Amino acid sequence: MGPAVPLPIHRLAGICILAAALAACADATGPTLDDVRGHRVTWSAQHLSDYTYTYEVTRFFIKWEDQQLRIDVRNGAVASAVLAATGESVSDTPSDFPTIDGLFDRAAQAARDHTLRDIVFDPRLGYPVRRDLAGPPDASGSVFAIQLHPVP
Repeated sequence: MGPAVPLPIHRLAGICILAAALAACADATGPTLDDVRGHRVTWSAQHLSDYTYTYEVTRFFIKWEDQQLRIDVRNGAVASAVLAATGESVSDTPSDFPTIDGLFDRAAQAARDHTLRDIVFDPRLGYPVRRDLAGPPDASGSVFAIQLHPVP
């Protein structure tokens, strides 16, 4: 085997342009961290620390997947997580479930990891009502947070 022959400069430039174009396409297809941050400002302006919302996760192979949970948040922390259909407690550790701020944290991390395929925000309160995540079969699915009700 002889010495390595360098690529002609025009061919190397073409490869670099192609690589840059592919990288730009990959970044443009999903929501950005700025999208998440912008909506978090809207949510934070609500100053809600006491609320309930319906939470559902699909396709993550967890015991409560595809079941709606009612998450009760008090003073900015999850106080309870129960099955919406029965009222049965889902966990002895409610903090295992996210507040809306926790959902924003998870969405921001997914945007940084390039696993956030899509995100939809509540038009009035700004919180994420649906996140679609990409990954291997056991790490792809959707997370829903709907029917948020402030508690007086």
